[in-house]
Amino acid sequence: MMDKDLNQLMGVSQTLWVPLLSRAQASAGNGPFYDANAEVLSAYIRRLRPDIKGVFVPLSQVLVARAQHYDKAALDFLRRHPKGQIIQLGCGLDSRYARLHPACRGSKSQWWHLDLPDVMALRRRYLSAEQQLPYSVTDLDWLLALDSDQPTLLQAEGLLMYLPRQAIHRCFMAWSRYFLQAELVAECVHQGWIPLLRTPLARQIFQVKMQTRDTVSFQGGLWGPREPEQWGNRLYYLKHWTYAEAWLPNFGFVKKSPPSLWTGYYHLGVLPC
Repeated sequence: MMDKDLNQLMGVSQTLWVPLLSRAQASAGNGPFYDANAEVLSAYIRRLRPDIKGVFVPLSQVLVARAQHYDKAALDFLRRHPKGQIIQLGCGLDSRYARLHPACRGSKSQWWHLDLPDVMALRRRYLSAEQQLPYSVTDLDWLLALDSDQPTLLQAEGLLMYLPRQAIHRCFMAWSRYFLQAELVAECVHQGWIPLLRTPLARQIFQVKMQTRDTVSFQGGLWGPREPEQWGNRLYYLKHWTYAEAWLPNFGFVKKSPPSLWTGYYHLGVLPC
């Protein structure tokens, strides 16, 4: 049955393999990162789909650094808001809740996972029971399942770049209007890179690196981390993080350099969070 589910994944949904395999590769070593679910699930998948290969080490390291950063962001939010809710947008087969320390991660009832229905079917079958939102992130009906008054953390890890700019703008605006007090932690690519990343050569390279059967590419980005502040008075830029900061923390120029790919932190709504 799982092989059928795997083969039904289309388009962007197929990109979930590389983050999963990256977490499994990191867990096999002696480093500080460990994801038991990723190890078990990736081994099972690779037996069913031998065409799915290991991940190029530099790419794997980048994706694991990203996962660790979003782990820390979730823990920081729960430290400040022990009863807050967390929504992982475009969650794929991530198992953030399971890999965080039980004393710090809150309860399952606080965590929501959103992705396309075919991905959520895999999660229901092979990951622990959880609150699921089987929607496209651009189908804003999923917001109605959430408490708009609760302190909320939205995590968009490896998601927004697959949306057109208009859809990114629409999502930011809808989230900021729905929640009274929310934070958004979102990975974004600079819009200036999008035309290059959508060339036929770039799309083919992406298809190979991300091990997709379909040709997939980045669709849209922002002109800079602060751009969303221009869209409305319920959107506030807080800070941003780049991968270079993870490896060169003592070099100030890294923070000051214009980023091409970053994770932005934003406050949404009208109440402090």
